[in-house]
Amino acid sequence: MPRHTLACAFYRVLRKVPAMRLTLFFIFALAACTEFPAVDVSDTARDTPYPTLSSLPYIMPHMAQTDMQMAERVAALQSRAKRLRQINIAALQ
Repeated sequence: MPRHTLACAFYRVLRKVPAMRLTLFFIFALAACTEFPAVDVSDTARDTPYPTLSSLPYIMPHMAQTDMQMAERVAALQSRAKRLRQINIAALQ
């Protein structure tokens, strides 16, 4: 493709894309080009053992729900949803 054809195609794309999106693209492009400094890790930090993993805390009894409690909650939420669907929104305005 000739060079001037590419320039014309790029210009057509630039005209259609809002300036804010291009600005965001250029910000990300500049951020991608930055060089990050190397992290200096001392020998003591490198030789430090990994932390031990601990078990998760147990689920508290009041948080554990049985199937019956969950079914009751689902039924209550479904009945509430049914009542909310019956409200005439136009009458409230």
